[in-house]
Amino acid sequence: MKKSTIFVIDDDSLILEMLKAVLSEDNSMDVISFLSGEDALLNLDLNPEIVVLDYYLNSVNNKAMNGLTVLKEIKKNLPSSKVIIFSGQEDLEVVYKLNHYNADDYVVKDKNAVLNVKKIIDAIMQKR
Repeated sequence: MKKSTIFVIDDDSLILEMLKAVLSEDNSMDVISFLSGEDALLNLDLNPEIVVLDYYLNSVNNKAMNGLTVLKEIKKNLPSSKVIIFSGQEDLEVVYKLNHYNADDYVVKDKNAVLNVKKIIDAIMQKR
């Protein structure tokens, strides 16, 4: 069986490595991490089935694309990819906007966030 490609995009390298470590435990997934949306978009030819995307991607580079812009580009180029927004942002207007642009799920960064992302990905994998 072909491995599913999962992109994890976050400008916080610690969170990025945590997510990658937990998701890589499942041998059916090829987890590729990116510190910027721009780098991930350059690699869309790898056809990720699932993308875990931070909303704020500009804490290191204040000129970096934000998660909404990256979401729009992913959905424009790969409409069947599932995009899970992973963010500390709890503003309902932002969540509404992300849903409007077809984010498939939203996980708030809290103490259970990594496990919640894993549960969502497991559910997506079971449906396919």
